[in-house]
Amino acid sequence: MKNEKEKKNITKSVKVSQNQYDIIMQKASEKHMNFSKYVVDCAVHGNNVITPQIAVKVQEIANTALDLADRLSYEEYDAKDRLYQQSKELNDLFHVDSPLENYAKMIKEIDKIVEGADSLWVYLK
Repeated sequence: MKNEKEKKNITKSVKVSQNQYDIIMQKASEKHMNFSKYVVDCAVHGNNVITPQIAVKVQEIANTALDLADRLSYEEYDAKDRLYQQSKELNDLFHVDSPLENYAKMIKEIDKIVEGADSLWVYLK
């Protein structure tokens, strides 16, 4: 159940041109969001590179890679060890005491996260 402060109980309308609407809808679609979620996300998070939704997806990638590493056999030890290390390094960027601290840490460590995710993605291909 949502915290009382997080419940959405205010409705606002916005006037935009057709061109603005098309741009917003295109960008919202790229982030798999609807109009309302995208506009609120932009307003709340501004130009932050990592939104909470992105943070969740990156952590899911790290967790999936850790799970894959656990499933590799002993014969594939080198691959298993390398995948595990890359996944662990990425996953370690997420573990802090609270979601707010986690988010702040992710913004601070964005370069490491992007580098780690890219490296992990290349390895998984």
